[in-house]
Amino acid sequence: MEDIFVVMHKVIGALLLTISLTGCGSTYYADQKIDTSPGYRPVGSSVELFYNLAKTTAYSVPKESRQEHEHCVFMILDNGNVGESCKWNTSQAKGSVRILRIRPNMCHDLTSTVYYKGNSKSWNDLACPANNSNKWIFYDE
Repeated sequence: MEDIFVVMHKVIGALLLTISLTGCGSTYYADQKIDTSPGYRPVGSSVELFYNLAKTTAYSVPKESRQEHEHCVFMILDNGNVGESCKWNTSQAKGSVRILRIRPNMCHDLTSTVYYKGNSKSWNDLACPANNSNKWIFYDE
């Protein structure tokens, strides 16, 4: 029987492969987990693995708040100019999205920040208009 860590490495490898293959496609925040955990322990045992899992679950931003973030992203993409931002607030979390730059090809560089349970997470996105449609495609940077 394979060791639990060998199985975990295979599962994590398969997930990373799947994510890398779909990483350049369209992304919607309401369907993705946003985690504001202050940090994780290095995994050396199953206890630390479960500790990290519990921590990420406890600090996962609720779907209602992720939906508000998503609405803010698309509102600023469709209507904003460089330097403008959109702020959102729910009973559990808050956040903002700012346009850093609009490239000549109309791709937008965005920065997002989400505050939840006393912690924050910030990241950058690149969103480009899809050809012949009124949609946006997000790319990993």
